[in-house]
Amino acid sequence: MLKANCRDRFTAEDFEFMIRALARRREDAVALVDLLADQETRDSLLDHEAVYQELLESCSCLKVSPYFYFYVLTRRVLKGSGLTDRRLADYLALMLSVFGRRAAEESGASDATGQPYLSDLLIALSKAGPHEGFLLRAHVADCSLFISGIFADRVKQREQHRGGPGLGFYEEIGQSNYHYVSRHRLASQAELEETFAQLAGHFHEIRCALNHLSGNLLHLSKEDQDAALLLPG
Repeated sequence: MLKANCRDRFTAEDFEFMIRALARRREDAVALVDLLADQETRDSLLDHEAVYQELLESCSCLKVSPYFYFYVLTRRVLKGSGLTDRRLADYLALMLSVFGRRAAEESGASDATGQPYLSDLLIALSKAGPHEGFLLRAHVADCSLFISGIFADRVKQREQHRGGPGLGFYEEIGQSNYHYVSRHRLASQAELEETFAQLAGHFHEIRCALNHLSGNLLHLSKEDQDAALLLPG
């Protein structure tokens, strides 16, 4: 199960990138090193316009972790939708990092047929016990959001030309499963009940925010999209 801890995974290179983006003089860089040690200040600086712009302008030679990259971009589009909880951005950025890596791995594989479709996961869910069922529901919801959020155009094409499920189907499946897991005792133990509740209550807005991220800030090949439509396992 994913956790809302993307910021905890940042690397030294990520912080070096922030310092380069924010510092105008050598003296500024020295001061920033101290400021980044404070979590509240660090969170504020992660939202700085200069960090976002540097990330976009340096996209061809970035030396940052996927966690940093997706956090800054996800946080940006969520704030644009009025969703300001940093733990929500943490969770979604980690989801994009993990699922995006798996999709990229599948795009280069000779046989991606081993990945389950959503229907397979739902069948497995009907046979699962309480603990496994919680994990499967969280995974089903994450997969539904990832596919409908990052590959909305591909979903629409498949619906139109092949009779595949549309965005409404993914929204219904994702929202209902996030709602279920948000009330589960295991969500409370993992300190995810509030994050799951937000994902359930704002699924459409979050999906649209990810559509904006995908359409305007990411560049994905057809192979990446085809691989991602085979749900990450």
